[in-house]
Amino acid sequence: MNKIKIYIIIALLALIVPISSCSDFLDTSPRDIIDEDKLWSDPASIKAYLTRLYSGMEVESFEYEMDDEASYPSTWTDEAVRSYTWGSTNDQFFPNNLTPRWNRNKGYFEIRDVSDMIKKVPNGNLRDEEKYLYLAEAKFIRAFYARRYGGVPIIKEPQGFNPDPTTLRVPRSTEKDTYLFILEDLDAAIAGLPDAAKQPNAENLYRATKYAALALKSQAMLHAACVAKYGVYDASMNGLCGIQSTDADFFFNESKKASEEIIKNVGFKLYEKDSDKETNFQNLFLDKTWHEELIFVKAYTVDKAHSWDYYNAPHSFRIDYGSATNPTLEIVEAFDYIDGSEGTLKVNDSNGKPIEFDNPYDLFKGKDPRLLASILVPFGPWQGDIIDMRRGIIEGMSTNTPTLAADLTSMYKNTATTIGGKDGIIPTWDPTKTGFYIKKYMNPGGKIDYNKSTQNYIVYRLAEIYLNYAETAVELNQNTDKALDYINKIRDRAGVKRLTNINLELVRKERQTELAFENRRWWDLIRWRKMEDNINNHQFMGLFPYLLVQPSDVVSGQPIIKHKVIFKREAALKIPRVFNSKLYYNKIDDQVISSNPTIIPNPGY
Repeated sequence: MNKIKIYIIIALLALIVPISSCSDFLDTSPRDIIDEDKLWSDPASIKAYLTRLYSGMEVESFEYEMDDEASYPSTWTDEAVRSYTWGSTNDQFFPNNLTPRWNRNKGYFEIRDVSDMIKKVPNGNLRDEEKYLYLAEAKFIRAFYARRYGGVPIIKEPQGFNPDPTTLRVPRSTEKDTYLFILEDLDAAIAGLPDAAKQPNAENLYRATKYAALALKSQAMLHAACVAKYGVYDASMNGLCGIQSTDADFFFNESKKASEEIIKNVGFKLYEKDSDKETNFQNLFLDKTWHEELIFVKAYTVDKAHSWDYYNAPHSFRIDYGSATNPTLEIVEAFDYIDGSEGTLKVNDSNGKPIEFDNPYDLFKGKDPRLLASILVPFGPWQGDIIDMRRGIIEGMSTNTPTLAADLTSMYKNTATTIGGKDGIIPTWDPTKTGFYIKKYMNPGGKIDYNKSTQNYIVYRLAEIYLNYAETAVELNQNTDKALDYINKIRDRAGVKRLTNINLELVRKERQTELAFENRRWWDLIRWRKMEDNINNHQFMGLFPYLLVQPSDVVSGQPIIKHKVIFKREAALKIPRVFNSKLYYNKIDDQVISSNPTIIPNPGY
C-alpha cells in the first residue's frame, strides 16, 4: 500500500496554543496509519486526521514543563520559584536549550501532516462546505506550531520523495518573512472559520473559530512587533534572527486590527457572574460552562485529565509532590490596593517596627481581589482549613533572634508547638520557599490525585485581547482613550480603582496581574527583551511569618496558644539566576542541522 511517507521540514514562527477536547468532533479516534488513497476518500478518516492535528497542537497549559517535572514557565520568570530542590530549575545559569521543539519528534511531523492535509483536502471526499472549513482549520493549526527560532524554512506544500536529498534542503527564511507567512495563514483561516462568538454547538465547542484565529493573530503579531522594536537586529544573520525596527509599526497595527475585530463583537463580555470580586475572578478559571469571556479553550475530562492540583497543592493539602509553584513577593506586591495605591504590603508601622497581628490574614485587607483569587497567602482559607506557615518563632521582643524551622516536625523548646507550620517555611524538602502557594486554576473542593484534575485551560479570553489592544495603542500612540477604557473595564471587574491616564508601564503592570500564572509572563519578558533586567542576579523575595510569643506563654508539654504574628521581607530560599541573551532564540537541534547543512544555527549555539 502507498503509505504517507513525506518527510519534510516546515516550521512557522507563532505564539502557539493547541487544544484537546471533550466535544464529539475532537473525541474522534485518530487513525495513525492508513492507506493514503483510503484516507482522502473516506470522510470519517479525514475527520479523524484533523482530530489528530488538533490533538498534536501544544498549548502551554497544565502539562507544559520547561525543563523538569512540574517546572512551569512561571518558575522561570519573576512570578514564582520552584519549591523542589532538584532539577535544572535550581541551577544558577539557565540551560542552553529550554524545551527544544524544532526537531524531528516535535513539530516537523505535525507540520508536514498539516501541510499534507491542506494539499489533499480540496480533492478529498467531502462536501464543499467541509473542505472550506477543514482548510481554514488546518491553516489555523499550522499557524500554531513552532516559534522561538527566528526565521525558519517556509515550505507551503509537502515535498515528494527524491533520491537526491540535497534537493529537499531548504534554507531558513528571515524572521520577518516567517511572520508574514503566519499572517497569510491566519488571514486565510479568519476568512474560512465560522463566525461563532457565543457558545458554539456541541459538535464545534472546542474547535477553532474566526475569533480564535483573530486572537492568535493579535498575539503573534504583537510578539513580532516587539521583536522588531526591542530586539537586536543582527545584520550578520541576514534577517534570520531579528526584525528591523522600521517594521514594528506594521506588526503593531496588524495586532491592533485583530484585537478590534474581537472587541467590537457584542458576543464577548468579561466574566461577571458573582458579585464578590475575589470569588468571581477565581471562578473565571473554574467554571466549566462556556461563558462570554471565552474565545478558545483546551478542555479536560476524566478521560483526558491533568495534574495541576497534584503538583501545586499546598504542602499539608497534598497527596504527593505538591507545592511546586511558589509565587514571589514581587508578584504579590505588583497587585495594587483597591483604592489604587501601590501594592507594597504594610508589614511595619510608621516607625519601621514590625506590626504585631492578632489575625495575620488582616495584612492582605484591601488588596486587589485578584491577588487572593490567584495566590494562596499565609493564614488564608483553603479547602476548609487555613494555610498554616511560619519561618520560625521569636520569643520576647520582635527584634530578638528567631528560632528558625529546619523541618516541619521539630518542637519549639519542650512545648507541643512545632517551630514551622504544617505548610512551611523551610529551606529543604518540598514546602514553599517564598511563603506563598498558587491558587489560580486550583480546585478548592479537596485533594486531587495525579492525572485526575479536569479544570479547562483558557487559551484565549477577552481580557487578554483588551490588554493586547491597549499595548498596541500605546505603542502606536493611537486611540489611547480606548486603551484606557479597556484597561479600566478589567479593573472595574476586579474591583480596583480606575486609572485616569495610561502609559506603557501601566499597561504592562495590568497585564502582569490580570494574566499572572497563565503562562504569558515568560513570553512577555522574551518579546520585551526584559529577561536580563528582571531575572539576572535578582534575589527574589519572600514574605515570612514568625510567631511572636512571650516567655510566660511557653510551657513545657503544652501548645503555645497565645501569640501574635509578625511578617518579614526576606530573601526567598532560592539562589539568584542568570539568563543568557542567546536564549531569546532556542537552539536548533543538532540533528536538524546535520540533515540540512543549509540551516544556519542561531547565534551563540
